[in-house]
Amino acid sequence: MASKSPRRSLRLRIFRVTRALICFVAGILVGAGLLLYGQVRLAEYFRDEVFSTFFLWRAIGDATYFLQGTDVQVALTLSKLPAESIVHSKRLAITLIVLGGELMLLLPFLKPRRRR
Repeated sequence: MASKSPRRSLRLRIFRVTRALICFVAGILVGAGLLLYGQVRLAEYFRDEVFSTFFLWRAIGDATYFLQGTDVQVALTLSKLPAESIVHSKRLAITLIVLGGELMLLLPFLKPRRRR
């Protein structure tokens, strides 16, 4: 009976490490998804601002790209990005958030079995 105790202790340690890794991966997935979603929303905002600008000012901004500030350069560059890539990035961000959330919801159900 004493030989089962170290084996059970090892199983419990492995279980705890596995559970911690699942929690870590879930946090990484949710964090990466939220970061990507924030970047996509910022890109959409920049694109909307550029497209709502008078076309002549946009043309002048494109012509004097190297003279513009960093934020204007980023906005002009993002306005040339295809809309499909932004939609794809938004779907990916939501998928990462959902997968990480599902892993987090799984954690309370991972409990070690009690042996009698």
